[in-house]
Amino acid sequence: MAVKIGFIGSGGIAGHHMRQLDTQKGVRMVAFADVDMARAQACADHYKGRAYQDYRAMLDAEELDGVFICTPPHVHGDIEFACIERKLPMFIEKPIANNLPTAKKIARAVAEAGIITAVGYHWRYIQASVEARKALKGQTICMAVGSWCGGFPGVPWWRRKDQGGGQNIEQTTHIFDLLRYLCGEVTHVQAIYARRIMHTRMKGSTVEDVGTTNLKLASGAIASITNCCCARNWGMVGLKVITHDLVCEIDGSDGAIIPAEGARRQIPAAEGQAARVSAAFINAIKRGNPALVASDYADALKTLAVTIAAAQAAESKELVRVPRV
Repeated sequence: MAVKIGFIGSGGIAGHHMRQLDTQKGVRMVAFADVDMARAQACADHYKGRAYQDYRAMLDAEELDGVFICTPPHVHGDIEFACIERKLPMFIEKPIANNLPTAKKIARAVAEAGIITAVGYHWRYIQASVEARKALKGQTICMAVGSWCGGFPGVPWWRRKDQGGGQNIEQTTHIFDLLRYLCGEVTHVQAIYARRIMHTRMKGSTVEDVGTTNLKLASGAIASITNCCCARNWGMVGLKVITHDLVCEIDGSDGAIIPAEGARRQIPAAEGQAARVSAAFINAIKRGNPALVASDYADALKTLAVTIAAAQAAESKELVRVPRV
């Protein structure tokens, strides 16, 4: 039987996951909830499901095997608890919240319920990351250098720090998470953020548009991650991990492994790798095996803790210890 999936949130990132799920066998998208009923209805019409304006009504009416939660950061909380109450596996788009207290409460409830969760850190699934993780095994990592620099997303909540949390919490979180995945846990952070131009160009913007974060890892390695959302028609997104014997580069869809001796090995994007993150969640449900997911809620909580600590470091201008969560 097909895995029956419902969506809470039917916007841009939800549409991406819907398109990927539509290519997979053994899965049906049967219900779509969104505060914008017209948007939910459009998805329901396209995928031959049912539309709801209230996600609670959807959860009560439908017999679902799992739910994709694709909402803005500040909306998380009640939605997850409603799904946990019904023992529904959850795929949650990053970031899992814009604050630690909410995410920690959800994490405790998830653990107590024993349900399958997945978080949309798709960089863990691309072939370049898979190959880099293998290549780095046994290596002494010296440092890593990452960036997410580009333009300013147009959705209104993104520009409000009290909703989106800022670029590092909402967007550059992919780089912070990949750093953890390849290099291990972060113990301390320092950061400098600034508002340079976008608060004058985007009405109501309260987020910083440039920043840099220095990180100390439990292994003794160090890292630096730079972010900006003020550049027009230009971008620089990725992570480089440096060891004595090789360098691993991951650039979003592809990458490379560069040995100290020998030829550079280019790693092209694998066919269908964009669907791996959603496919892992579906397979975990089918097999009842949460280990098939590369990033579950408990792990994503650790990435959120790093980005929250970076924001605190930028505000306090002090070295901040990343809390254990």
